Amino acid sequence: ISESDFGHAQADLGYLRNLLPYESLALQVSAGEWAAMSATERNKFVSSLEARLQLFQKIDENSTYWKALREGDDPQDYVAQLPLEQLP
Repeated sequence: ISESDFGHAQADLGYLRNLLPYESLALQVSAGEWAAMSATERNKFVSSLEARLQLFQKIDENSTYWKALREGDDPQDYVAQLPLEQLP
């Protein structure tokens, strides 16, 4: 990903910083920091995000992870537990 593309992606997602109740790994890296990373550091960063995405897909596809908060909840309102360190 080029510095320019990374910067545009960050700008598009920047509004999320104020909405999330946690510090997002994906949103903490600025375009300048991305540009300063070595190829190895970038690959490690991207691999970390891809691993999280795979976990989210696994959870999304397996109904046993999803639980109702209250008896009688509509299945569309079910939630899944996720370790905080796995948030993007």
